[in-house]
Amino acid sequence: MAVKAREIADAALKLLCHVGNFGTVDKNRESRYLGLAPSYLTVLQYEIAEYENAPQPLPIANLEQEIDLSDKTALKVMPAGLAMYFALIDRDAEMYNHFSSLYYEKLLPTVKTGEVNIRECYLSPNDPMMR
Repeated sequence: MAVKAREIADAALKLLCHVGNFGTVDKNRESRYLGLAPSYLTVLQYEIAEYENAPQPLPIANLEQEIDLSDKTALKVMPAGLAMYFALIDRDAEMYNHFSSLYYEKLLPTVKTGEVNIRECYLSPNDPMMR
């Protein structure tokens, strides 16, 4: 199951309590956030990809695009990071500080790094130093 950018944006807005009477995000009322979300998600995706040692992902063009990270990381870490950026739009320093601390100090360090193959370059059979 690939996570779409819309799911991350909705989760971030829910963290900031930007929901209607039925607990859903109103696309019309929250259009200023949803319009900027792809740009912010691209920044977050690049940042998290470095932690995962993953190849550089494609930029997020719209909210229907899939996130190029593991589903667990996308659903666990990205909503707090996006909520941090949404708090900047509101110029809400208290919420920004809260989500910034949550994202950078608690959630981002939990991202698992991918395996990196180590190549042994000095002990090859044809190495002249091995004679």
